[in-house]
Amino acid sequence: MNRAKDNLSKQERQNNIDSLIAHWKDRVHKIEDEGDLFLQSSEVQEALKKLKERRSHHGGIIPV
Repeated sequence: MNRAKDNLSKQERQNNIDSLIAHWKDRVHKIEDEGDLFLQSSEVQEALKKLKERRSHHGGIIPV
């Protein structure tokens, strides 16, 4: 394994690192976009509205 790693040039290693960084940045952006869509959904908005109403009726504390 070390021999294979040693055979990679510095440029190849940097390209691999850059590729991994780009891949994970893309994944993070997709997750953020899905999260934004989820938060905008009518079910979530309705639940947040009910939660805020409950909080206002209980002085900011929601009994469990």
